[in-house]
Amino acid sequence: MRLEDYRSLLIPPLDEEGFQRFVTAMEHEPVKGCSFDPHWLTVAALAADIPGATFDESDGSYARYPYGTQVGRNPLYLSGAIYPMDRSAHRVSRALARALTDVERPDVLDMCAAPGGKSIALAHIKKLGLLVSNDISRKRAGILRTNIERAGVPDAVVTCIDPITMVGTLNGRFDAIILDAPCSGSGMTRKDERMAEDWSEGKVEECALIQTRLLDAAAELVAEGGIICYSTCSYSRQEDEDAISGFLERHPDFEMMEMEDDGGLEGIGGLGHRYIPGLFEGEGQYCCLLRHKGTLSERSSAPLSVTMIEGKEFKGFEYQGSFRIIDRFIPGLERFNPIKIGYAVKDLSAEAKCPYDWDLCHLSAFPLPHAELERSQAEMYLTGQDLRGAIAKEGPQGLIVVTYRGFPLGFAKRMPGRVRNLLPKGLRINS
Repeated sequence: MRLEDYRSLLIPPLDEEGFQRFVTAMEHEPVKGCSFDPHWLTVAALAADIPGATFDESDGSYARYPYGTQVGRNPLYLSGAIYPMDRSAHRVSRALARALTDVERPDVLDMCAAPGGKSIALAHIKKLGLLVSNDISRKRAGILRTNIERAGVPDAVVTCIDPITMVGTLNGRFDAIILDAPCSGSGMTRKDERMAEDWSEGKVEECALIQTRLLDAAAELVAEGGIICYSTCSYSRQEDEDAISGFLERHPDFEMMEMEDDGGLEGIGGLGHRYIPGLFEGEGQYCCLLRHKGTLSERSSAPLSVTMIEGKEFKGFEYQGSFRIIDRFIPGLERFNPIKIGYAVKDLSAEAKCPYDWDLCHLSAFPLPHAELERSQAEMYLTGQDLRGAIAKEGPQGLIVVTYRGFPLGFAKRMPGRVRNLLPKGLRINS
């Protein structure tokens, strides 16, 4: 992208002074940070593991840390306690969570969710009913599934379909929809130079057509009285405010919701908020909340059965050869062949090495003993090593969940003289 391209996209909403602040900011490194659940992870504990981490009360469940900080091998990340993401993207989930303040345990669809940041950040802030996170790409959906599992999001379903195909079967079934729409990516060019090289006016027009189709699908899938949270990482008015004004013209049963002052710049014509480097510590992002004018009502769940595991009752149902632990499910969703439904219990035979899916360790009600690890032990476990010493003697033998700062890392088996590592090989890190 050329300077003239940025100018054409950003004036308006910026004036010349604001544009120069943007240009200056683009010469500096991006802000880095992570989402976390403040009810489970204290600020002090996070800062102890990530030197230089800072917090702002206005962020709530977001921490910033210095550019260049690597968290990919940090036990907090590998336990799902934190999720690295841009501060502007986090503002989108925060805006939706606040709009849903009066809705208890909403059912949410994230239409274009990969790699999962907005789904996970919303779950950090708001207790959800059912969360359906979807991506049309098989490869991206696999990454999405891993991230949702690592974060331990309860009552989560991951699908890999064109979300427009949900229309008809799942109309009116969701209290809220996140539509982080495919876009031209002009707001991500500081973070990723490839986005600048790939940008073109033709791509803007192509994306605008896709965004229109997805918005119209979201209007069918959201419940009466429900909310659509629309966002892009584009500076293009065509993909942002024009997309919203066109939607409102096509759908007079929807209205724009006012967004509270969260540091974002009011969009052109008062439509949504823009988050722009130089005016906000984050990458380029646009967000707008749209509400159906009807009244939200309670919706039923699909019938669930009960099974006994480790002497405790769990709700769920049989799907593709295993029992899926889940407290809520939307009838008809199984037709789309989800690649994840709740927590899977695959093998309860006496010979099973570990009968449970890895992510089941995150289920807080799961009745297995927990063993807390120190940082050095956690790092050993994450590289696939068995543990020895006092931890092998501190409780009964058998399956356990090992944790770091209270967050599950995975399963292990306490045996005479050692704790056998049961972390799947695909999740281990190189020593």
